[in-house]
Amino acid sequence: MEWLAILSIPLFISAIWLTALLYTTNPTASPSRYPTNSRILILVSHPDDEAMFFSPSLLHLTAPPLDNDLRVLCLSTGDADGLGSVRRHEILVSCAMLGVRNVSSDTKDGGAAGSVVVLDKEELRDEMGRVWPAQVVMQAVRDVTEGTWGGWTPEYIVTFDMYGVSGHSNHVSAWAGARNYIRSISSSPTTATETKIPKLYTLPTVSLPRKYLSILDFPFTYLFRKNGNGRRGASMLFISTWAEFGKARDAMTNAHRSQMRWFRWGWIWASRYMVMNELVEEEVLAVEMDQGGVGTAGKERMEKEL
Repeated sequence: MEWLAILSIPLFISAIWLTALLYTTNPTASPSRYPTNSRILILVSHPDDEAMFFSPSLLHLTAPPLDNDLRVLCLSTGDADGLGSVRRHEILVSCAMLGVRNVSSDTKDGGAAGSVVVLDKEELRDEMGRVWPAQVVMQAVRDVTEGTWGGWTPEYIVTFDMYGVSGHSNHVSAWAGARNYIRSISSSPTTATETKIPKLYTLPTVSLPRKYLSILDFPFTYLFRKNGNGRRGASMLFISTWAEFGKARDAMTNAHRSQMRWFRWGWIWASRYMVMNELVEEEVLAVEMDQGGVGTAGKERMEKEL
């Protein structure tokens, strides 16, 4: 009987995975469809964030039938261990493996026309406890979208939520900076009338046990699925196939070689974020901009939710 119990484990996992895939391809069960023919910005804090956290989103949103113009802005080189130049190159390779098109081979700044840009600013230095000023992040996004990319304004911005998934201060700062960027556009009379205000979609932070359930977290994601207003079923949900998971795994193991430690293998095989992304739309009100990493509005929300 023991061998029957052992054999039932992969069957159980496969059943949940298949159910999740069927759910995301059923238009009546999954009401929010993917963006098409849209400009999408993936905003991350360090090289390897795109593979560790956002690979399901990248693999789906870059699908050729959707015809999206997806670009990646990485706010730092991840130079905490002195490997900034190495990691700058690694994220370019990783993004190409995850479906991002027009990735420049220029490892200095992503190239003027490159769809992946990696910044190297003293104010945005990679450091676990360092809070990046939201205004600095906002200005960095504006400099790249308006300067490097020649007036390319995203229609969707995808980044971390207010808790940063892993709790990293730099992740939270990316969230605060993205909100300030959207506010800066909506508060400008000229820009607001000529440009479509970007929508902000964030990757929800879940509890520690759920974080390491891999695809087995799907039932909980389904039950608790909601958008920023608390309405269930209004977010975007991406479930990777086994083949797509293989691409995400390879992006970590082959592209981000400098970051592969023993615990990274645990993340690859156990983390829900390697196989599943739920992106929740957040309403960004045209209020006073946050000055710090999370700002007053963010602190009030955190205190309220905690």
